[in-house]
Amino acid sequence: MIAMKTCSGGPYAPDDKTEPSFEHALRWVLAQDKVHSMAVAMGNFEQIEENRRVLP
Repeated sequence: MIAMKTCSGGPYAPDDKTEPSFEHALRWVLAQDKVHSMAVAMGNFEQIEENRRVLP
């Protein structure tokens, strides 16, 4: 399964002590058993780097 619109819900925080971020949102998506890949938007180099940090 390929997940799309992975950041449409906004930044995500795994707990109350963590600052919400799109990086956390992408990690959550990839942690789902049925997700094998995801399509993410990249509008600038900062977003490319943020997405790259999520990869194992």
